[in-house]
Amino acid sequence: MDTARMWSALAEPLASFDFWANVRSEMVSSLNQKMGPRDCNYFLRTESEGGKEWKVLVDEAGPGCITRFWTAGDFDGELEIILDGAKQPLLRTTLSRFFAGEEDPFRKPLVSDHRESSGGRVSYWPILYAKSCKIRVSCQTDSLYWQVNHLKLPPHPEVRSSKLPLSEEERAMAASLRNEWDRKPDSEGLVFDRLTLPPREESVLFLTEGPGVVRELIVEAERLEPLRSLVLKAYWDGADEPAIDVPLLHLFCQGSKDRPFQSLYAVRTARTLRFAMPMPFAAGGSLRLYNPLKTEVPLRFAVRTEVAAPHTNYRFHCKYRRQVIPYGTLYPLLHVKGEGLFVGMNQVMKQLGAPKHMHFHQEGNEYMYVDQYATANWLGTGTEDYYNCGYYYREGETSSAAHGCLDLQDDRHGSRPAGLVSAYRFHLLDAVPFRTSLLLAQEAGCPKKGVIANVNGKEWLDYQWTCYWYQSTSAERSASSEALRLSE
Repeated sequence: MDTARMWSALAEPLASFDFWANVRSEMVSSLNQKMGPRDCNYFLRTESEGGKEWKVLVDEAGPGCITRFWTAGDFDGELEIILDGAKQPLLRTTLSRFFAGEEDPFRKPLVSDHRESSGGRVSYWPILYAKSCKIRVSCQTDSLYWQVNHLKLPPHPEVRSSKLPLSEEERAMAASLRNEWDRKPDSEGLVFDRLTLPPREESVLFLTEGPGVVRELIVEAERLEPLRSLVLKAYWDGADEPAIDVPLLHLFCQGSKDRPFQSLYAVRTARTLRFAMPMPFAAGGSLRLYNPLKTEVPLRFAVRTEVAAPHTNYRFHCKYRRQVIPYGTLYPLLHVKGEGLFVGMNQVMKQLGAPKHMHFHQEGNEYMYVDQYATANWLGTGTEDYYNCGYYYREGETSSAAHGCLDLQDDRHGSRPAGLVSAYRFHLLDAVPFRTSLLLAQEAGCPKKGVIANVNGKEWLDYQWTCYWYQSTSAERSASSEALRLSE
């Protein structure tokens, strides 16, 4: 395996599920749960060299691949990435130059600085290592929030560490990858059907008894507001339970206000909604829309399909939940049993009443427990950090190929009540494969900080969330309907 293979996987992470069969996805971060309420300034160790003190973020044994590197803020400092114990680093630069895309080949749109990512800085450039990878920084800030995602690869003599400068072939592949991230939606060959949804009835958008793949669902309407009440359901291979069960607009990350944006998998233009995660099936598939209103809802739609036997037993799943949760609660976003791949989520999060601190609910961390491990192999540092932003989205709304904040309401923007956020993230090479189970949990506001602020159990939050994942079995075991209090 070489860098070119990783670029190919990053360009189309859902093109071949075989890629995920023997890898393990983890995230390490600046969160140390023994250090109290702060989730920054934790490092693997510090080391002195050349008269400088270096903070070591990760020192991972290979073979593996760094798939995402995130920090919050606009502070500067020196950055080194050292592979396989080499005396000379693969890259020596500054944090500001790295995330600004000023270091070849770490160019936009695979890297974003704090202005583009609303207070966060992120790189999705894959860095492959055969023996080891060390990332260290030398900086003076007292608020270093950071996250590093990496894949653990099976031992193989063909794993070759990344090298710079890139070869001509690698440069061409990198350019192709950047173009893929900036690619505009393609409507060539689409045939739209008009449909008027009868009140309180279910209508079929797509139905087949054979094998195939739904490549894209496109919905158009003169007014999108009536679509908010519609519910989309999908059934694969004759299953009785829907694999997709979601309010239509939440599938497209439009659960709050209507806002044009473009990502790799979901797109909203003036009156058009598009969703393009592949949905394979072997023995029939159907897409259905339920209209709970008392009035008809007219729309146009197209389903881009491919008639072919799938080369995987993974099936696409998407489920929506809504719950009013007391501040300081640890609750399950998704709990599935079986084999699969977690690929993303969007949320609409609203503070209720008159909260003490605007957007204080964004302090909640997320945790992932893969294959019934007793300790989390994914430690978040804050809700806005999960969405690649920072400091309560201080640069305002934003959108990109993999993440965005599509609605931000607070007293800075003349809105009441304070503290509404709508955000999305799609996982690429940082997707999370699981063999037997996955538990994704999130704090509805940080319980430790909630104790200090005296808001635990006193303030309430209205949370809506939509999870995207693939699973080799049915969707009957999804998130529990009960939230989990830390005191239980």
